[in-house]
Amino acid sequence: MKRKFTLFFIACCIIILSETWLPHIRICGVQPDLLLLYIVFLGVLEGPVYGGIAGGILGLLSDVMIGQYIGLGMLGRILAGIVAGYLGEKFYRDNYWIPIAATVLAVAITEIIFWFGANLLGWQLSLWGYTLPYILVASLYNGILAPFLYVLFYFCYENGWLKKPM
Repeated sequence: MKRKFTLFFIACCIIILSETWLPHIRICGVQPDLLLLYIVFLGVLEGPVYGGIAGGILGLLSDVMIGQYIGLGMLGRILAGIVAGYLGEKFYRDNYWIPIAATVLAVAITEIIFWFGANLLGWQLSLWGYTLPYILVASLYNGILAPFLYVLFYFCYENGWLKKPM
């Protein structure tokens, strides 16, 4: 129970950090999506079911606290957690290329779902003019951050205060 509370507390801190400090380190209009990275890491280390559940809960929490359209972020993060979980099951989770690949896929999934949902709701977002360049920059930015943050998360997960009880 203590571990689950710690994981949830980390997620809440990430959501607060994402809305207060991270907008100041934007590159080409893109800020790092630490919550998505967190969901990817949980999916890689815990599996697709846990990744999907974490993506759903944290995506809904993020949508309620921040988002305009409740459910779009949640759906994208559920799929991102599931995909990351499958990658974590198929490959060695201590391989640092796995979180990079999972992050790039997760960014693409969440942004395409947002584009599709926003267009259904009446926004006229251009896929070629806005969404794909944004996906490329966001994938690159988050993909560069992924291995550095994954090393810290993986260490805490295997040896530190996020270690599973025996």
